[in-house]
Amino acid sequence: MERNVMKKKFLNVFLILTISILLIPNLIYAQKPVKLIINGKEIKNSVEPFIENNRTLVPVRVISESLGYNVVWSPETKIISISKDNNELIKNEVSIGLAINKSYLMSFDPEVVTKSSSMLLNGTITHEEAGEMVANSAKKTNIDVAPKIIDNVTFVPIRVIAEQFNLKVQWDDENRTVIIEESANKNTIKN
Repeated sequence: MERNVMKKKFLNVFLILTISILLIPNLIYAQKPVKLIINGKEIKNSVEPFIENNRTLVPVRVISESLGYNVVWSPETKIISISKDNNELIKNEVSIGLAINKSYLMSFDPEVVTKSSSMLLNGTITHEEAGEMVANSAKKTNIDVAPKIIDNVTFVPIRVIAEQFNLKVQWDDENRTVIIEESANKNTIKN
């Protein structure tokens, strides 16, 4: 009986030590969260960006709306559309679409977007026809990390938006910070 008690105590101590040793590396190597700075202002959000496969993924609404871009989510097609208005009534100078869990980006021809929007407003085509018209004009570009939904938040690789909207992007490795500035010159990163 006493031998069983000693054996149980030894096993308990052994388990506690083993678990402690396994947890120590996680505590030591825990990384700082990724920060996001847009046009000199740190963007705080309850959902933090993260790195996957050497790419920084950010909540699409946070990045897009911080830059004044429009974001539209289509739950039926699981496509995120992002557009940068150029202050004309309908016309968008840049418009892209990203499909959840798909490794490509669609860039839409601004003239086709404008034409289909005008035709839709005039009642000469339906929503479905306008969507088909725009989709048929889309140019697909492969991307290395697909957009994804985590806890009802859509994440996209920041480089994708930066390249499409001609943004200057820098990665501060020491501070784990993505720095984005609107600029005519683009400088992309691998994160």
